[in-house]
Amino acid sequence: MMKKVPIRNLTFSRLQNYLEQKEQKPFRFRQLCNWLYKKYCVDFEEMTTISKKFRSELAEDFLPLSIFVEKRLQEEGAEKYLFRTLDGHSFESVVIYDQQRTTLCISSQIGCPLKCAFCRTGEVPFQRNLTQAEILEQYVLIHRQLLPERQITNLVFMCMGEPLLNYKNLVRALKIMLAEEGFCISGRRITVSTVGIVPALRKLGEEQLGIQPAISLNAPFNSLRSKLMPVNEKYPLHQVIRAARQFPLAPRRRLTFEYVLLGGTNDSLAHADKLVKLVKPTRAKVNLIPLNDYPGCPFTPPSPEAVEEFEKYLRDHHVSTFVRKSKGQGVYAACGQLTARYLEKK
Repeated sequence: MMKKVPIRNLTFSRLQNYLEQKEQKPFRFRQLCNWLYKKYCVDFEEMTTISKKFRSELAEDFLPLSIFVEKRLQEEGAEKYLFRTLDGHSFESVVIYDQQRTTLCISSQIGCPLKCAFCRTGEVPFQRNLTQAEILEQYVLIHRQLLPERQITNLVFMCMGEPLLNYKNLVRALKIMLAEEGFCISGRRITVSTVGIVPALRKLGEEQLGIQPAISLNAPFNSLRSKLMPVNEKYPLHQVIRAARQFPLAPRRRLTFEYVLLGGTNDSLAHADKLVKLVKPTRAKVNLIPLNDYPGCPFTPPSPEAVEEFEKYLRDHHVSTFVRKSKGQGVYAACGQLTARYLEKK
């Protein structure tokens, strides 16, 4: 066994193998999982139901954490966490408060390779994928900071990076999040947002995890989408829509499409009409996201009237539609604003 591996980088089967090698009794697996995924342990010395001798062995073989909270910024309705990795990189996660719901927005990569024209995160140089442990520890560390009455109810992979470009670590982390021995979160409360990496989206559907995908469209036809999202050249709209329609959904669940509204670019009624024709054959809902502005942004937010008219057009044509209210703009925690200070350092 390699020394000093982050312990949450182990799958359940690898953790069981390790315990067998150490000649630990079978109950030790559930006991250890309870400390790691129920009690959110960040130090092996916290594991008071485990003998000091075995705690010492765990400390010799593993790291209890692979990321650390460097800064926590708060605004009414939202919090942004800046994390530092062991190799010196930074990335961010966001908590959003909405009545009885507390949503954790998780990162899957450090930086983003997709460079969508309207997203500030796309300006951050891509560094690397986050590991399984780094994904899981976002949940662990933030959970420890929250008040008991504001525990996390929903998870969305919508922070930094494209989750499906980090497929292996994403799925391994999801399986621990969903498992009874892990965080035991219902798949109905987990959303994975993607620009539509078609092969990975199909593969994710085959995993039968019961989670919800959210497909970022942002334009109703290819020529405009390619200008806004270069990935459209590789995975054009018709391929993305087809893969989305084939994704297995739980009963009474709708496929989610996300559409960032850019003033004077994709927010006209003509765009709304094309969007209706694109998504209406699907059991779907559309989340409209008015652009969250940032310094140097090449686009402008849509007017409130344009948002209202766009939403009304979709609803009048029987497309379930919601306008997402932005929170955290004051601390650059809103959708498309995350940079983990890379840009501020220039």
